[in-house]
Formats: sequence, structure tokens, C-alpha cells
Amino acid sequence: MDEYEATTQSAVEARLKSAGPIMRLLELANRHKTTDYSNVPLSNTAVAGPWLDPGASFLCHGISCRSEHVNLNFGRVLHYFDFIMLEGPSASTYEWMVADALNDNNFSYLIDSLTRDVPFLQQARKIGLDKHLVFADKLCACRPHLIENAEEIGSQPLIDEDALNRLARQIGREGGVKIRKEGPNQWYGVVTHPNFKGSSGHTFRQRVKPERHEVARWLLDEWLHSAIYDTATATRLGIPLVSLAPSPVLDAATDPGKLSVDDVGARIRIPSIEGLPLRELIALRDQEADHFEKYRSVLREAISETIEKSDSESPERVAELVWQNKIKPAVADINRKMAANNRSLNAKLMAAAAVGAITGTVGAVTSLPWLVGIGLAAAATPLPQYFKAREERQKIEVEDMYFLWKVAQHH
Repeated sequence: MDEYEATTQSAVEARLKSAGPIMRLLELANRHKTTDYSNVPLSNTAVAGPWLDPGASFLCHGISCRSEHVNLNFGRVLHYFDFIMLEGPSASTYEWMVADALNDNNFSYLIDSLTRDVPFLQQARKIGLDKHLVFADKLCACRPHLIENAEEIGSQPLIDEDALNRLARQIGREGGVKIRKEGPNQWYGVVTHPNFKGSSGHTFRQRVKPERHEVARWLLDEWLHSAIYDTATATRLGIPLVSLAPSPVLDAATDPGKLSVDDVGARIRIPSIEGLPLRELIALRDQEADHFEKYRSVLREAISETIEKSDSESPERVAELVWQNKIKPAVADINRKMAANNRSLNAKLMAAAAVGAITGTVGAVTSLPWLVGIGLAAAATPLPQYFKAREERQKIEVEDMYFLWKVAQHH
């Protein structure tokens, strides 16, 4: 992108007409193809699991869909973690794509991939997301390694062919599959079974409408295999997995054990953050770095205490307890104090104005232009009230959840 100034779709297409950029891409892909994970920070990092990693085969790779997906979902990770490990654009994938294009002298697939990935990376840079992303290949998903990874995390039943066929047929029989025609020789199938609520679908390009059990089986394979190697990668690294997958998919691939603070942190759901554009959340993290670290430190303490006191082994349940018992009341308390502070100051200013103490127009109480506007030399101005209110506001600013209060103000 930088070396050849290939930052747009048209620029990518133009560069790939020359051998130099293609061979350089192959060289870089070969150099960075590794699973030693030396570039992955082992603290404050989460592996993007099923439904979250935008490079997953069952998610749309179009730039608009991918950007919207990231904007809607990455905030729930970055309110707690500093880094998200993604697989793609994968060095291994690009190595074989370039090699395949050179062998067949057919660059259409390579061009198609690059013209989707480059705009995505440019968008990540534009909103400041790039400094929070770590790219590394996840564990191999070939059949032998899939079996090995499933055994490692205790999820062998998820790769049993007969069991998956039975489950796919059961889902189809219970009316848990919807199929619609999208065009000539093109069908879109999605699993709507309650156990897989929120799952994505897949486009099947074939002349004959696929059977319901065929749709269910294809999607089950994609979801469960992704869950296995994502979970195995996170286990190998010793860092949490963050997923948007329906719980039966992820729970089936997860080996239950003692909850960790980060496991729960990965599942904390905070409405104000989920509704905030990712660009604004990243900017707030940078602008309010001290408040963010305070918030995260207190959140970790609350999670640790809740784990100790709760008899639940479900990270989702513990996360909900932390939200209800710690975060939500703390943010509400700040809102109450801020409102009381503003009401008190406004009342004092209006009282001062009523007796003629203010010679100018009463403006925004927290801005210096207002102070200049009323005249600092006026002996009877309400400066004592202002500074008293400012002192109270500064006390509020050291509250544990002040960062979340700031987040809420951006809506």
C-alpha cells in the first residue's frame, strides 16, 4: 500500500499490471507467514473469534459490509482490550493466491481480494483502528489439524461426521432453515433455529435449490470449525477469545474451567459503548487515557470480586452481574452528581443576575469566553460560585466510571 502507493481500488488494479509489485507482495507474504505469534502482545489482547473476525469465510467481504461490521462490533472489545488479533488479510492466503495467479496467469481472484482488503485497511487507518489490530495466521484448519485442535480443547464431537449430519437434518426438520432465490443459479440459505439465533447465512451458487439439511450442514461446518481453530488459537496463546457466535456454537468449542478476569471482560456488554461509532470510541480512549485506565482497573477489580462471590461458571452470567451491580449504578451516580452540580450553579447564577450582579449575558458556565464576557474585574460577579462548582466537577472527574460517563455524552 505505502511502497507502491496502492491505496485505492484503481491504484491496486494499475499496480498489478506490473511484475514488480506482484513479486514484492509475494516476498512480503512469504516473510510474514508465521504462526510463532511473536508479534502478538500477550496482555490486553483478545483473539477475534467466530462472527467477529471480518475475514471469516461466512461473512461478507465487501468494503461497506465489512466496515459496518467493524464499526458496530469492535467497540465491545476495545472498551476493555487494547489489541484485537485478526487472521486476515492473511500472509499465508496471499502467498498461495499470488503463486496461483502466477502459475495460471490469471490475476482476477488476486485483484478481487486486494481491491477489498486495501480499502478495509485504509478505513482502519482513517479511524485509528490500525494501532489496535494485530494480524497473525490462526492455527491451520485442514482436516488433520482440525482433529488435533479439537482433541486439544476437548471438542471432538464437533467434528464427528455422523453427529453433524444428524444435527443438520434435525435443524432442517424443525423448520430452522430458510432459503430464498437471489438470482439465476443463486440461493441464499440461513439457519433460523432458536439455538443459532443471530447466525449469518451463505450464498449457494448452483442450479438446483439446496436442501435444508445441506444448508444447515454447510453452515455448521463453517461455524464449528471456525470456533474450534479460533478457540485453539486463543488457548495456545493463553489469551481470551471474543466471539459474536450464537452461544451453542462457542460453548460447544470451549473447554470449561476456572473463569479468568479477561474471559468475563470479553463478555461485558455496555449499551452506551455499543451504540458509539468506533472512531469516536478510539478518539475518546486517546483523549481520556488516564480516565480509561482508571475505568479498566476498577472494572477488573469488580470482575475479580464477582467471580469470587458468584457460584456461576458462566462468563456471560458473571459479566451481567458486574454490569448490573457495579457499572450501571456507578454511571447513574455520576449522572446524578453532574445534574445536581449543574442545577446548583445555574440557580446561583440566576440569583446573581436577578440582583444585578452580572453585567453581561449569562453564558455557558464551563467556558472561559463566558468569564471574559461578564468581566473579571466586577467585584460582585459569581466567580466564587463558578469555582466552587468547578471544584465539585473535578471531584466527579476522578470517579471510577467517569470514562463511561464521557462516552455517554457523545451520543
